Amino acid sequence: MEQHIASENPARLTIGAIVASAIVAALLAFFLRRAMRSDESPTLESMSDISNLNDTDLRERAVAATNEFLRAHVAPEVKPMLLNVLKDVQDYVEKGFHRAEQSIKDL
Repeated sequence: MEQHIASENPARLTIGAIVASAIVAALLAFFLRRAMRSDESPTLESMSDISNLNDTDLRERAVAATNEFLRAHVAPEVKPMLLNVLKDVQDYVEKGFHRAEQSIKDL
């Protein structure tokens, strides 16, 4: 029955994948925004410290901080959802190959 429904509306599978990707992107944006939000307003001292930093040093520190944040906060919270999305994609691919195999056999 599922195979019949999927073959009638192949766009449904594509829409599901797009929606899942959008949800993942929205969650990443949400977590990054939440992490970057600061309750402190910048002081003149901190502004002068920032202006004195070397661009290369700033980039290296930003990369390190981003990597640390993603590994510590985002990955554990998003991991179960990503595993479910991956399982759904695997199911869609298996069904698609099964339909293709059946179509070839029916030739």
